[in-house]
Amino acid sequence: MRRRNLSLLTIAFSLLVAAYGQPSSDPQASITKLLSDFQHAAVRGGPVDQFFSPEVRGREKRKIDSLQSKPFLKFAIADYNLSKDLKVEDANHATLDATINWETRDEQASKTTTLHFEQEGGTWYFSSVDFWVVSVVWVVPLIAIGVAYGCGLAFMYWHSNKQQWPNPRKKTLWQTLAVVPFSIFFYWSRRPWTTP
Repeated sequence: MRRRNLSLLTIAFSLLVAAYGQPSSDPQASITKLLSDFQHAAVRGGPVDQFFSPEVRGREKRKIDSLQSKPFLKFAIADYNLSKDLKVEDANHATLDATINWETRDEQASKTTTLHFEQEGGTWYFSSVDFWVVSVVWVVPLIAIGVAYGCGLAFMYWHSNKQQWPNPRKKTLWQTLAVVPFSIFFYWSRRPWTTP
């Protein structure tokens, strides 16, 4: 009898350890809470470093401090369905494609990105800090192209007005063509003000 009770107690203890002593194989509830708590903390100005893994906190402290110091009026992680979009890579790593929308008094941004998560000690954390940063690297070339286009347009109008055109309709045609990108190269190579 005593041996049977000991066996039952051992089996019950093993079941408890199996059920509660190991991390959950379904991280959806933990990641849902992580996303919700992070959004609330970002808007309220609460500490956000607790949502990043200890390794990321040590490695990316400056970026986390930058995130912490941003006075968010709105911070939303949207456009995802956790049950469909969450990709569990292994027992401790997962990713989620989502859209980050944030707004401060002076700026706002939206970015579609992949959120990376990792589990340490049974708790899920973000394993990357850069998910909220919007890159402006691609904006600089667009601004340069826009400025070059505007300068070319202004130059064509200015230059065409300074020339003596034998045919005034050609002048009007080339001034109209000035709005076409790169037309300044054709204008300069053909020198239409010199031919009738």
